[in-house]
Amino acid sequence: MAKFDREERTQQEWKAIRELRKLDKPPQAMLPYGDNNKDDKVIIYRMANPGGHALDLGSLLQTQILSAPENCLRALDCTFQSLDYFYISEAGAAHMAREGEVLRWGDVFGKIEDRLESQIYPLVAKEWPGVNWRKARDIQDDEILPLVRSFPNPLQEKELHERLDGLTGRIMLSRIHGNVNLSNILIEMNALSNPETAFIINLARYQRDMPTAIDFARIETEFWHQIFAHLGNHSEQERLEALIAVRDCLEGRRKTLPWGYFPCEDHALRLVCELRTLAARKLRADDDHYCLKDYITALYFSNIQALSCIPSVASDPARVRVALLGAALSLQFLQELEVQEWYSRHYEWYSENAFELHLSPLRKYQEIMAKEIMAEAGIDIFIFFPENSLYQDQVSPNLQIGQLLSNLLVQVTGYSLKLQPGGQPLPPLLSLKEIGRRKIVFYLKFDPTRP
Repeated sequence: MAKFDREERTQQEWKAIRELRKLDKPPQAMLPYGDNNKDDKVIIYRMANPGGHALDLGSLLQTQILSAPENCLRALDCTFQSLDYFYISEAGAAHMAREGEVLRWGDVFGKIEDRLESQIYPLVAKEWPGVNWRKARDIQDDEILPLVRSFPNPLQEKELHERLDGLTGRIMLSRIHGNVNLSNILIEMNALSNPETAFIINLARYQRDMPTAIDFARIETEFWHQIFAHLGNHSEQERLEALIAVRDCLEGRRKTLPWGYFPCEDHALRLVCELRTLAARKLRADDDHYCLKDYITALYFSNIQALSCIPSVASDPARVRVALLGAALSLQFLQELEVQEWYSRHYEWYSENAFELHLSPLRKYQEIMAKEIMAEAGIDIFIFFPENSLYQDQVSPNLQIGQLLSNLLVQVTGYSLKLQPGGQPLPPLLSLKEIGRRKIVFYLKFDPTRP
C-alpha cells in the first residue's frame, strides 16, 4: 500500500518512523518496508497476506456492525494487538509528571482553548440553539431531546477551564499514536473475509510520554460520531436516546438496556464494552480501584476537540449533537465519580461501597445483558398534569395515579413497568410519535378541586 501526504505531515511522519526503527522490537504493523525512506516521496506499507484485502476500520464498522458484529469485535482486538507493540516499545507506567513537570489536561488538549471562541461556541450555537453554552450549568432542551433528563453542560466556561487546568494525576503514560481515527487503522481480511491483522498508518502526530488513554478514547469518540450518528433507519432523536441508554449502561447509571431497544443499541453496547475492557487492562496499572477516570476524561475532551478538529463532524449537525451529548455524558460520569471520591475520603463507611450510588463502569456485556437483568427492563410511564393544576408540582399524586396506571398496564400487557413522574407539562399538541419510543405518556384532564 502506498501513502502520499502533504510535505509537512510527511516530514513529521518520517521523523516518527526513524525513531521507531531504532527500537529493539520495532512495531512492524506501523512501519513501511525497510528500504523505504523519505527520498522516495512515498510511504510504502507491507500487507501480510497477499491473497486478502484490507478495509479501514471505519468502513468495516459501518458495513458490518449490524450484520457481522463478531467481525467488528475481532477487528477491535486486532487493532489493539498492533497498537500494544507501540505502547510496550517504551515501557508504560503510571506517572503524575512528564519529564519532571506535572501534566495538565490542557497540555494534552490545548487545541480546545485555542479554538473555543473562534470555532466551537459559534458552531454549537448554530447546530444546537436554545442553550446558553457559555453560562448554563445544564442542558435541557425539549425540542431536541423531549422527555429526557437534563445533562451537565460540557462547554460551560468555568467548568471547562477548570478541567483543562486540572492535573492528570497518576495515570498511565507511554508512546501514543496521537491520531488513531477510524481511517488510519487498516484491517486486513483473510480469504474468508474475517479480520486477521491490523495495520496502523499515519504517524504524523506520534508523541512520547502522553496519556495512553487518549488513543483508546479517540476510537470510542470516532465510533459514536462517525458510525453511530447515522446508523440504522432511525430518527435523530431515537439515535440520541439510544446513545444515552447505551452510555447509561456502560457507566453504571442503569442496569441494562430499556425495553424495546434497537439492534444498533445492542451492538454498540457490545462493541464499546469490548473497547473499554481492553482499555482497562492497559490503563489500570497497579490501581485495584481503577474505574476509567482517565479514559472518561479523555473521552470528554476528545468529543469537544472533535467539534473543531474533525471537518466531518463540524459539517454535520447530527454529528455535532452526538459529540456534544457524548461530552455531556462523560462530564456527568466524572461529576458523579468525584462526589463518590469526596465521600470516600470524608466518610470511612462510604469507602467500603465506592459504587453504592451506581453500578460498576467495568461490567462486561454479558453481565449487562444477562436474561435475569433484562427481565427487569420495563416501560417508562410519564404523567403530565394540565397547566396551572394544583397537583402539577406535587410528586405524591403523580406517584399514586401512576401506580394505578402501572398496575393496570401490567395486567393488560404482561410487561413490568417503571414509573417516572413527569415534571413540567408538555405542549398539548405534541404527539406520542414525536415524544419517542419506549415510553407511555398520559395527559390527564380532571377537576383539581375534586380529590
